[in-house]
Amino acid sequence: MLGRLWKVEDQSRAARTVEAFGWLLSVEAIVILGAPHGVASALQLPPFLEQGAGYFRLTGLFVGGLGMLYVVSGRLSAEGFVFASLLHRPLAPPVLATLWYVNLIPGPLALAFALQDLAGFLWTVAASRADVRVPATVDALAGTVSGDLDSPSIRATELIYVASMLEQAKMFEAVDRLVQLFESGRLPIGRGLATGKIGTYAKAKALRMSERERRAVYRRVLGMDADGDDTSNRDFNDLWLRFLSAVASFARAGAGAVDSPALSQEEIRKVGRDLAANLSRHGYGMAYVEARELQGQIRDMMDIMSDREILSAYGARDLWQVIDSLASREFGAAGKSARYRSMSTSGATVMAWLATKSDELSLGSLRPVLNVDEIQRHVTRGADVTAAPSDYDLITAVDEWLKQRLEGG
Repeated sequence: MLGRLWKVEDQSRAARTVEAFGWLLSVEAIVILGAPHGVASALQLPPFLEQGAGYFRLTGLFVGGLGMLYVVSGRLSAEGFVFASLLHRPLAPPVLATLWYVNLIPGPLALAFALQDLAGFLWTVAASRADVRVPATVDALAGTVSGDLDSPSIRATELIYVASMLEQAKMFEAVDRLVQLFESGRLPIGRGLATGKIGTYAKAKALRMSERERRAVYRRVLGMDADGDDTSNRDFNDLWLRFLSAVASFARAGAGAVDSPALSQEEIRKVGRDLAANLSRHGYGMAYVEARELQGQIRDMMDIMSDREILSAYGARDLWQVIDSLASREFGAAGKSARYRSMSTSGATVMAWLATKSDELSLGSLRPVLNVDEIQRHVTRGADVTAAPSDYDLITAVDEWLKQRLEGG
């Protein structure tokens, strides 16, 4: 929890407003604690006796505690607290107005805190509405500059593809088995952070997709194990291999050498557009929600498997060795995490490239799909490869994916 508090990830807009409101309360608390008489004078409160100043400082302490609660809940994107803040903050203005009307508190004090709570409430409401509209952008972007190439939808299929590869690597099964060993007392760990992580993961089981549900997502979005299912994306595999083959041929020909660069570019544009359009159609709506859910589960699993106690218990250097060890001991399967991890990264890079190249792939575009100079100079995005891969990153990813597929039979 402290790690998540320090390094915030996937914080919603509404949660950011709650955090900001918490920092405001914290600053106010510090001012009240440090200069109670000055604050009282600014709010036109009656002069304090010494005991009154002490009680006012206690009020500042309470405000500071409330501020910390807002900051922590906002940084952790605690949706329940965000919703609770939307319930209690609108109550402040009428209550303060009533107290002022019956002459229990001064007007400036009532006005200051009423305006503060009302402004914070309206800000969080606006941010919450924006958060709700985020999945809707998947449909809203269709038919714009990129035609039917919808980048958020392609990003959703990218996440689902990564999950499918980790499924093949036995990651989901390995973590489930780890939880079972922990619950039966056969996992040799102490009472450190790993215990809390596994316990939290186990309690949330009912909220996660089952293996059957995950495989249904892979089938519907990526056409895996379709077996004649009419709801599956049966065109994906063919379109995927056609695009990878076209890119590989382009690279083998010297990245568009003088013989027929225009023809090669247009071929890649066509097959790339066909693949991107397919991913767009199958990555919107519920797939977008499922992708985010899978992303959260993968993050939790990696956090568990990377814990030092878990690594020590299995004599492993990293989480992939833990997965391979569990797959071998518990399922009798040879550890293949390295292969599927490689296919996961390279496949995600290809899809990320399609998402960032929607304009170049669209009909009527005159710009080359691949930058030959960038490829020849081996320009790479390095650690940020799946965020915005370069054309050279695409070539490298295609080569690696095809290599792993060939080696795996």
